[in-house]
Amino acid sequence: MERKTSKHIVTVFDPNRDPSVPGALNEAIQKDARVSGLKAPTRLGLVKTDKGTYWLDDEGCGSTKTVESRGCPVEFHREFVDGSFEPFPNATATFSLEECLACATGETLTLDKFIGFGRRKDENFATWEAQLS
Repeated sequence: MERKTSKHIVTVFDPNRDPSVPGALNEAIQKDARVSGLKAPTRLGLVKTDKGTYWLDDEGCGSTKTVESRGCPVEFHREFVDGSFEPFPNATATFSLEECLACATGETLTLDKFIGFGRRKDENFATWEAQLS
């Protein structure tokens, strides 16, 4: 499926920049000395529309509810000193729009460039284009 350039602009944010993450990491290390990191492993973005601001990841997964109404759930996974990581989240935090924007990286992309390529991602892109228009 050929993608058209999207008119929707994605503001990339990194929840790992949140000031609470180092404290949560220290707490995780105190509970388990094998822990070396606590990270949100996916790339996240915000799209502002007349209806509100929506969050999604770079695979095109997100919520049809606005960040203003439901927040943005972020999963954090533990990484270990041996290089392994936990496949399931160790903690989940719900970020407000202000918290998401405070973690903005300064990078902006059109929606078609933010969501990766592949059949499922192309379908997710098409769904978001319809949702946001």
